[in-house]
Amino acid sequence: MEAKKTKFLASVSLIIIFLILCASPLFAANLEVEKAVICEEIVNREPAKKAVVFRNGIERIYCHTVLEKIKENGVIYHNWYKRDRLSSRIKLSVKPPRWVTFSSIQLRDYDNGPWRVDITDADGNILKVVRFSILD
Repeated sequence: MEAKKTKFLASVSLIIIFLILCASPLFAANLEVEKAVICEEIVNREPAKKAVVFRNGIERIYCHTVLEKIKENGVIYHNWYKRDRLSSRIKLSVKPPRWVTFSSIQLRDYDNGPWRVDITDADGNILKVVRFSILD
């Protein structure tokens, strides 16, 4: 009887470990971010005037993202944060096997400070974080 109980508990433990691993971002990822940059322009679907520090007065700024190892049609999100507060969340479609996409936001005179874009999958898993600043 004790042997059956031990075997049962071992089986249950293995199932729990398997479920935890399958739920982790390592196993859940259906795509990878090859490259993500912030830039002032997009020219022929490529980033132009890339930087990590931008001067105030730019009207629009872009997050250009290259994704690979995409297994199926889906979505990602560009979550734009100013000083750790969500400013904009933009849904972008992606298709296999490789996809180039971008989003943009319009800047205002009072948008100085630290910014970041969290690139997430449909489940909210962070794939990449891109940081930049707007200065006077």
